[in-house]
Amino acid sequence: TAGAFEEGMQIAERLTAQGHDPMAVMLYQDLVRLAPKRFEPHYRIGEILLRKGRLDEAKGAFEYALGLAPDRALIHYQLARVALAKKDQAEALRQVRLLVETGTPPLIRQASADPAFANLSASSEIRTTLAGAAARARAPHHEAAQPSAAHGQHNR
Repeated sequence: TAGAFEEGMQIAERLTAQGHDPMAVMLYQDLVRLAPKRFEPHYRIGEILLRKGRLDEAKGAFEYALGLAPDRALIHYQLARVALAKKDQAEALRQVRLLVETGTPPLIRQASADPAFANLSASSEIRTTLAGAAARARAPHHEAAQPSAAHGQHNR
């Protein structure tokens, strides 16, 4: 049921916050079985795996989440982070471009401030793509600066 799923997600998030990643992953896996069409448990597992440096597994979890929720720009953000950690600049740039196309201004600003992207060389196409998008997101008359119901769906 939806209530059990939401309660399970809250418990798993608390476990993660308390540093109990293995228990959280087990609960997220149970939630996948409970609600196989929900992307959130896959996404959260990907976050844990990325933090642990298990990049191939993290990428797989994020890609599965993206298959379930292709409109979620936040997943492209995480896939870009995985690609950077794997030193795959071409894939990171591809994911950043998708993030810029689908993300809301707050998410784009968050990504442009992320040390993983900020520490790239100033000439990096990834960095310049994010910086340009962040500048446009801050512009008062830019259409993306005006929140809409469609844009609000992308960051969840």
